[in-house]
Amino acid sequence: MKHIIFYSFFFCFLLPNSKSRIITNFDSPSKYTFTTDYSGSEPMQYDTKYDFNIDGGLSAAYEHRIFKGKKFSGFLGAEIMLGKDSNITMAFHSFYFMPTYKINSKFNLLSRLGYTNINTSLKMPNNGYMFMVGTEFNISDNWAIIFSNTWHESTKEKMDYQEVCVFFNDSCNDENPPSAHTKINYNRLSISVVYMLSDKINNKLPRNRRTEGTKK
Repeated sequence: MKHIIFYSFFFCFLLPNSKSRIITNFDSPSKYTFTTDYSGSEPMQYDTKYDFNIDGGLSAAYEHRIFKGKKFSGFLGAEIMLGKDSNITMAFHSFYFMPTYKINSKFNLLSRLGYTNINTSLKMPNNGYMFMVGTEFNISDNWAIIFSNTWHESTKEKMDYQEVCVFFNDSCNDENPPSAHTKINYNRLSISVVYMLSDKINNKLPRNRRTEGTKK
């Protein structure tokens, strides 16, 4: 998570005059899937897929614009999520690139693609990627609302069989393979409130225009 915060501030200082946004996300209750694959290729009788309910919750994101076009713009962003209750406590922290497409003065289409760090109360896969699609409705020059759907998926990581079976099964079988490839999938629907911090590039006049008219 410290890397996500570092990169956010890095791009903020790199482009200090560009637009910045703070987003508060309200996530609906959902489910996540925990998959175990003991062979890595051929399905085995020990392979499992568990679905667990996960509570809704809050997350906050910071986004900084890196380019602006007539229709397309691009932001770099970072999101930090509060821990959510499930069979374990977990949170998905993300660093992403977000292209936007302007439909009209009121509506924008959004997507996000980036890296996710999965923070859990037990040892589980903690690296992955995220993808989001959404629609943004501009309420005013400074406020907007986003309706979005986000997918998180971890990379496959090996875990000892004893670590997996004790938590997800009632008992362990010594005859099972010693380790398993594990993966987490999580999907969430969100409503987000956006506050625009600054847009100095658009509002600041060029130097020659500011001084024009003062000369005699």
